[in-house]
Amino acid sequence: MKLIEILEQHRKHYIKHFIECSKSCDGSNEVLLDQKSEDPFELYRLYRFDCLEKKEDGTYKIIEYNHDSYLKHPEISFTLNSMEIELIPIFWNGIEIDVFGFNGKWDKVHDWIVKWIDSNDTQEIEPIGSMSGLIHNFQRPEITTEKIKLAIDFGTANTIAMTELLNILQENDTYKIRIHSDTMLADE
Repeated sequence: MKLIEILEQHRKHYIKHFIECSKSCDGSNEVLLDQKSEDPFELYRLYRFDCLEKKEDGTYKIIEYNHDSYLKHPEISFTLNSMEIELIPIFWNGIEIDVFGFNGKWDKVHDWIVKWIDSNDTQEIEPIGSMSGLIHNFQRPEITTEKIKLAIDFGTANTIAMTELLNILQENDTYKIRIHSDTMLADE
């Protein structure tokens, strides 16, 4: 089985859950907000919340559609050109990517975030039915001498978002990545 096919199965598993949960949202789905954290870089502060409801007292309630199940499979290895890819079972809305060898050129990664979070409402990404088709969050990368750790909520984005990011990483000297959801799985 190809990487894209497995990623699509993970995405479909989450999207089915997202669609079901979104029916009970008594407000707006996929609302993009600036969390106003101390991070100076806006792209890392933005979060597209699954549901935003206004309560009777005028305050707002944020609801996230976290799934309690995921597709289980053994670790699977792939190669993209010369880059090794290890895929562990994932939650589509809680993907972590350990990146080894990235050359530190962030411009194309930042362009990817701008495109896929669409904070300027450019509508470059086609909505998918009632869903935005966009990522919900890209956290500030954790950078160590060993690796870079990316944490992304792929939200309702199509798998092309993931393949575009993998290509950017590969084109910037990354020799190995590990795709997982260890943080979310540790909560089980």
